[in-house]
Amino acid sequence: MKNSLSIIILILLFASCEKVIDVDLNEAAPEIVVEANISNSTNIGEVILSKTGSYFGESSIEKISDALITIEDEFGDRFTLVEVEAGYYKTEAILIEAETTYKLTIEVEGEKYESESKLNQAVLVDSLGYFYDDGFAFLDGGYSIKVFFIDPSDVKNYYRMNVYKND
Repeated sequence: MKNSLSIIILILLFASCEKVIDVDLNEAAPEIVVEANISNSTNIGEVILSKTGSYFGESSIEKISDALITIEDEFGDRFTLVEVEAGYYKTEAILIEAETTYKLTIEVEGEKYESESKLNQAVLVDSLGYFYDDGFAFLDGGYSIKVFFIDPSDVKNYYRMNVYKND
């Protein structure tokens, strides 16, 4: 009797229920996506224009060509970005300086988009280190990088770090 009860308990423990949940992801009209970057270390301005796509869509992201894109600094100097490849616009003729405000203007598909941003002073890296993390749960192990710098408290800013391996 104990054997039968043990077998029933084991069956109940290892049996699982499965329920299919359909997630209704609304289809929406594609919207324009702008990724713009300027850097005073390279004096390059670049913009990538694309459109949003369906979550389950099988097509690649649509790049947007034939846009008129300019960057203007607070002194009135205007620079036009040239389309290098589909959806990728670039200028190397711009002199980018910290503590200067820049205005991005994009004219595409009969619409005009504008944004404005101030380029803050660069924050110098104080020290850099790395360590190996064994991972846990669903995360694989691997190396993690630690970066230390002093963030000026009186400036509202955000940081983006690009990490490259072998170029």
